[in-house]
Amino acid sequence: MGESARAGAPAARAASPDAPSAFPRHARRPRTVPVEAPARGGLRRRPGDHHENDATGPPLHREAPRRGVRGSREAGGGRWHRRGPRHEDGSLSPVRRVAFLRAINVGGHTVTMEALRRHFTALGFADVETFIASGNVLFDAGASDRATLERKIEAHLHRALGYEVATFVRTAPEVVAVAGYQPFPAARIRAAAALNIGFLAEPLGAAGTRTLMGLSTDIDDFAVHGREVYWLCASRQSKSTFTNVRFEKLVGVRATFRGANTVARLAAILDRPPAPRRTKR
Repeated sequence: MGESARAGAPAARAASPDAPSAFPRHARRPRTVPVEAPARGGLRRRPGDHHENDATGPPLHREAPRRGVRGSREAGGGRWHRRGPRHEDGSLSPVRRVAFLRAINVGGHTVTMEALRRHFTALGFADVETFIASGNVLFDAGASDRATLERKIEAHLHRALGYEVATFVRTAPEVVAVAGYQPFPAARIRAAAALNIGFLAEPLGAAGTRTLMGLSTDIDDFAVHGREVYWLCASRQSKSTFTNVRFEKLVGVRATFRGANTVARLAAILDRPPAPRRTKR
């Protein structure tokens, strides 16, 4: 067919409104899907692409962020935390965690933070950092579960130091969530002498919670949330009858306590998006 015939075809159809349509009235005409503008950090959708919430077809896959770029919004209030790149099999690289160590520098024992970082590096952890000298270690670890990581760290430190160091591991989003939880009215917290947070090896359960609440006095009050205990001390802690040793003896669950300010400072470090990587020119 020549060019003139093809060019005249549309005009002939337009001049004959009674001509049969290529699509019967009862049939659904194909819809042209416009290209959507990408959301912040998202992907541009084109006709034929499936949205990640569509019931049919494979979802869109965003390229995982590289180290030094904002990570994922997982549990912990939708905040950003560092997450490494995806491996070739689609699995994620190590997650940022914090190990809270109990009694690392008490009873005549002294371990420098530099030595502590070397111990964690020897275990194969990456990006090891320490925060103040009370036994708080930030590190990247693989997909091992919490209990496995705790046993691994405890065994290594026992061999290297010659004494037991109880270890309590939390992920970065968990630490941020713990710091953001308000167990008591704000006015009571402001009026108190101290608010301490106890990291437990396992949840207390109903019986353990009743035992803990039985330790409440005019000075000490407690709240339980998940695997943490919140201890509000209305006066100086030297006047309190509550101690970690007494707690563990009565409740039967291991724990280590940190001041709420320390946990808040840790959460601020973990919650801060890393600075963007500079490209070489």
